[in-house]
Amino acid sequence: MTAIETIRTGLIPVVAQITDEFFLDTITVRKSTNIKNAAGQRVPTWADDPVLVGVRANIQTATEDAEEFSKVIGSGLTIDVGDFVITLGSYQTGIDSQDRILSGDGVLYEVFGVEYDSVNLLTRLACHLSNPGTSSA
Repeated sequence: MTAIETIRTGLIPVVAQITDEFFLDTITVRKSTNIKNAAGQRVPTWADDPVLVGVRANIQTATEDAEEFSKVIGSGLTIDVGDFVITLGSYQTGIDSQDRILSGDGVLYEVFGVEYDSVNLLTRLACHLSNPGTSSA
C-alpha cells in the first residue's frame, strides 16, 4: 500500500469523524458594503458572502483561560475573557477583520483577527460580540 493509499484509508475517516464531533456550529460570513441612501449619502450595510454561507465551525468562549486562547490564536493577537475563537473546518482566505460572523443560532460577532494553521487546513477567527445583548443585524 502506498503512502497516499494509507492516508486515504486510515487518516481520512478519522479526520471525518473528528470533524463531525468538533465542528458542531455553522456560520455565515457577512461583508461590509456601502450603498447610497435616498439623500445620496453612502451608508454601510452588511450582506452575506455567497461563498461563505453554512460553513462548519466550532465557537468557543474565552473564559478564565483567555491566555490559553491567545496562545492558540497566535499572531500576536490578544484574546480577553468574553471574546470568542471561531475555528472553521476549512481554509478560508477571504475573511478579514472587517467582516462579521453570523452563527447558525443568530448571534453576530465582529472579527478582529484571522489566523491559519501551518498546513492551511483550518481558519481561526478572533471575535467580539457585535452589540452584546442583541442578535443578528
